[in-house]
Amino acid sequence: MKRLILLRHTKSDWKRGAPDHERPLNHRGRKAAAAVGHYLAAEAPKPDLALVSDAARTRETWEKVNWQGVETSFRSELYLATERSILALIQAQDDALGSLLVLGHNPGIGNTAARLTNGFSRWSENDADSHTETIPNPYQTHILKPFPTGACVIIESFADTWALLEPENCRLVAYQVPRNLP
Repeated sequence: MKRLILLRHTKSDWKRGAPDHERPLNHRGRKAAAAVGHYLAAEAPKPDLALVSDAARTRETWEKVNWQGVETSFRSELYLATERSILALIQAQDDALGSLLVLGHNPGIGNTAARLTNGFSRWSENDADSHTETIPNPYQTHILKPFPTGACVIIESFADTWALLEPENCRLVAYQVPRNLP
């Protein structure tokens, strides 16, 4: 089983006039990132690897999430990446990794979440391959529009390899946004 966490950076500061790549978080964004970090620490599997856009706001979000001991790779190709390129990056990961976190930007990160959770499956505990029932995804409208800053999804896949990760073998475990966190 593979576990994937997709996270959008939290609220950035537009007032400083910095170039887009260099925009830091604002006060609300720093507070939200810490709240998301507490939520993920309690609800998500600790990732074996975090792939983080190299933009200032994603780096700062990751710092405030404060997930200690997670190998982290800051990746320029995640800056404003498309759904297709994010999925390709995920599918290229080493199969020794059981869990992965990707922290990026919209629309790519939200579109990736929407694609992988477009209707999710519930598997039998006895046989994931032969007892699959597709049920409507109650989170789909939330994920598609707008996947706000700080939004995260936790996805499980019964794929044996990252290369085989597709909507057909993924299920949504959780969807959370900062405004719903203490």
